[in-house]
Amino acid sequence: MTRSVNRALDILEALRDTMHPMTLTELATTTGMDKATTMRIARDLLERGYVELHADTRRYSLGGGILELADTLWAKDTLTQNTMRYLEDLRDKTLQTVSLCVRAEGASLVSIELPSVQPIKFSRGVGSSVPLSEDAAGLAMLAFSRGDGDHAGVERKALEKVRDDGYAYSVSRTTPHVASVAAPVRVPGAPVDSAVVLSWIVEADDSEPLARRRYSAQVLGCAQRISRLRQGQGRWRG
Repeated sequence: MTRSVNRALDILEALRDTMHPMTLTELATTTGMDKATTMRIARDLLERGYVELHADTRRYSLGGGILELADTLWAKDTLTQNTMRYLEDLRDKTLQTVSLCVRAEGASLVSIELPSVQPIKFSRGVGSSVPLSEDAAGLAMLAFSRGDGDHAGVERKALEKVRDDGYAYSVSRTTPHVASVAAPVRVPGAPVDSAVVLSWIVEADDSEPLARRRYSAQVLGCAQRISRLRQGQGRWRG
């Protein structure tokens, strides 16, 4: 960290720790800097809005810029917490594996995963990825992406069906078979870069169409709640 940055942080921390606005002399004494240096750095912080100078007393205090930074951090933290809450609610209601996948360089990447509470469960693992065309999350993101050129080799009819249904569905070719339902997180004016996914192991005696209908409605509801959350607080980043 450079000397100037350290000095600026010293001033901000001194103002944070005191219970009242400080004069230039008090700031210089507290930070161990000479008055000329303290004045120069305080002036720079003042221009950026991180420090406020009270004209009547010539004392300094923290400015509104600090609150804006804190508000941004708090909003991101709240957004992530509420996203997790919606995903946990979906997992707890269905008892199946729930994840949030994001688009990353032509692939669907697991950003958050909440494994099923069932004894036999499916889990891809956070950080794992597959091509967009090979799983439900990728199909959901492709189908609702803008433009006609980015289909990743998926037939147009398949994407049209996803758009008509509002969700994507896939079953693995491997054994045991794993079924997945995915719905996109959509925010007006923003690219579709994430999807809510629910995955379960298909047992021999399962009524697959019934499970698909039940789970798709629940996944759609979760994705819509996260979409409204993102629309109100900014884009989610995993």
